[in-house]
Amino acid sequence: MDLIESVRMALRSLRANKLRAGLTMLGIIIGTGAVIALLAVGQGAQAEITSQIQSIGSNLIFVFPGQLQQGMGRGTLRIVRMLTRQDAEAIADTSRNPHVAAVAPEVQRSVTLAYGGDSVYITAVGTTPEYEFVRNFPAQYGEFFTAADEAAAARVVVLGAQPAKNLFGDPEEAVGQTVRINGVPFKVIGVLVEKGGQGFGGGSRDAIVVLPLSTMQKKLFSGRMLAEGGLRVDFINVSAVDEASIDAAIEEITWTLRDRHEIQYEEDDFTVASQQDILSVAGQITNILTIVLGAIAGISLL
Repeated sequence: MDLIESVRMALRSLRANKLRAGLTMLGIIIGTGAVIALLAVGQGAQAEITSQIQSIGSNLIFVFPGQLQQGMGRGTLRIVRMLTRQDAEAIADTSRNPHVAAVAPEVQRSVTLAYGGDSVYITAVGTTPEYEFVRNFPAQYGEFFTAADEAAAARVVVLGAQPAKNLFGDPEEAVGQTVRINGVPFKVIGVLVEKGGQGFGGGSRDAIVVLPLSTMQKKLFSGRMLAEGGLRVDFINVSAVDEASIDAAIEEITWTLRDRHEIQYEEDDFTVASQQDILSVAGQITNILTIVLGAIAGISLL
């Protein structure tokens, strides 16, 4: 049977079974469309995550307590010692770490923020003035707190865009007002630019309030933020001098903390990760998501 005869037979079969042929074609069209759509969803998610990670700062390095260990096909975090503010100060010593531009230790706690008769449950970030630069999170209205505020443990706060809108309507109107955090009065000196997206904890990056680390320790959580070797922090944000300095800065940070913690190579009780490391992990996760979505959609073609 030649090719022309085969085509003729196929056309006769289609004319004789129009409904079946139409349904088959419809199924193929829908299935192909589903594959394309779900693959686009996965790729869109990857692009969004990449954009969010890149927007949190430039040349960023994160220092976390504990050491990531691989075992049984998954990573587990072994925490033996908490990081401290004194660790952050040692990292910020540019005479020892010349490839480090700025350092901002960070503590996060859930608090109640109230103004008038309204209140919201929100994340409070205790940090130092360098946070504004390191995390690329300046004030849109008013100003960020200063080193003098931090040294004096001043009761000042910078609101995220979301609580400023929720409590005041117009975020600019929040500046100069007095709010209460866990019942303690604070003066609003600024409102952060609106970032959008999610932070490390999964919540909105705009649903935060930022205050001096010393204020958080002394005025809100007195005695509950102490650790061996000083004031405990959740993690440390570091900005390298430039992109080319990131690897050198990571090496300097690693040896600085080993000396402070009096540990040797392969005994690290901390994890140092660059922005690119986090992007790589996020990319692996979204690639798996894209493959799974494509496989699910592909079933419709079977």
